[in-house]
Amino acid sequence: MYAFVGNNPVNWIDPWGEAQVYIWYPKGGNVGHSSIETDLGEYGSFWPEKNWKDDAQGTFNTFKGDILSEGGVPDVIIDITGVNEESMTKYIKGIKKDAPNYRWRGNNCTDFVEDTLREGGAFTGIKPISVNTPPGLSTRLIIREKLRSLFNLNK
Repeated sequence: MYAFVGNNPVNWIDPWGEAQVYIWYPKGGNVGHSSIETDLGEYGSFWPEKNWKDDAQGTFNTFKGDILSEGGVPDVIIDITGVNEESMTKYIKGIKKDAPNYRWRGNNCTDFVEDTLREGGAFTGIKPISVNTPPGLSTRLIIREKLRSLFNLNK
């Protein structure tokens, strides 16, 4: 699965220059997670600062930190092409400087990934993805399926 990075996804990057969406499925006590990395090397992983409290100050994690927090490598990696990587990178850097509050509904890790893709032009002419699920029921699977259908991915 990670042959393109020498089976070492923590220390190497994608050589084909595609943005990547990483998805961790819910398991154990975790509710799942999603993050994004541009081909320019900017990684965006939005989390609540502490205590998993709704409306907590947002913060950002590293890929290695995500692997540790989620108990392993991502379950799914979706390659995204045809987006404006520079706009996405600028958006991630800007949000990192002044992170908004994290909310279970309406401003979570999946919303951040979707917003980043929108900045790159991924959903031009498509209505925002609207999902209303309680904490613990992952919206990541829904996002993955939306991305698959939008980009005709069969992974």
